Amino acid sequence: MDQNKATLSELMAKAQQGDGVAYKDLLGQCRLMLFALLCSRLHNDAQVEDLIQEILISLHKARHTYQPGRPFQPWLFGIANFRLKDHFRKHYKRLDLEQAFATSIEEEKHNFDVTFWASKSEELAEALDGLPPKQRQLVQLMKIEGYTAVEVAGQTGMTPTAVKVSVHRSVKQIKQTFKGTGENH
Repeated sequence: MDQNKATLSELMAKAQQGDGVAYKDLLGQCRLMLFALLCSRLHNDAQVEDLIQEILISLHKARHTYQPGRPFQPWLFGIANFRLKDHFRKHYKRLDLEQAFATSIEEEKHNFDVTFWASKSEELAEALDGLPPKQRQLVQLMKIEGYTAVEVAGQTGMTPTAVKVSVHRSVKQIKQTFKGTGENH
C-alpha cells in the first residue's frame, strides 16, 4: 500500500465524519477484499456480486457501530461472515427443499394422476380468487412467494401479528373449500 494512502481504519473514521471521498475509497477497497474472499468460497460470479452488495449494504447500515482506532478488517469480516452464513443457510435450505421435492416426485411418479392434480390446481386458483383482494395478496406473498410475516407487514402496512392471523384464516377458508369438494382420491 502506498505510504500516502490511508489505512482502512482511517478511511472509515473519516467516512464516519462525513468525508464522501474517503467513504468511496473505503468501499472500493472493501469490494476488492470481499471479491477475493468470496471467490474462494463461492463458484458463481453472480452470487459473489450479490453477496458483496449485501455486505456493503450491511457495512453502510452498521457504519455507526465501528469504533475508530480499532482494526477495521476484523469488523468488516465479521459482517461478511454473518452475510456468508446467511447466504449458505438460505442456499442449503432451498437445496434441502428441492431435494425433498425431487424425492417426493420420484416416489409418487408411478401414482401420478395428471387430471386429478390439474383439477386440484384449478380448485386452488378458484379458492384464491374467492378471497377478498387483501387476503389473496397476503396469502400470495407468504404462502406462494415465501415472504415472512415481518416482510409482508412492511409491504402492506399491517402488523406482523395481523398478517399471520389473516393468512391463517385465509388458509383455513381455502382448506374448507377443498373439504367441501369431496377430497378423496
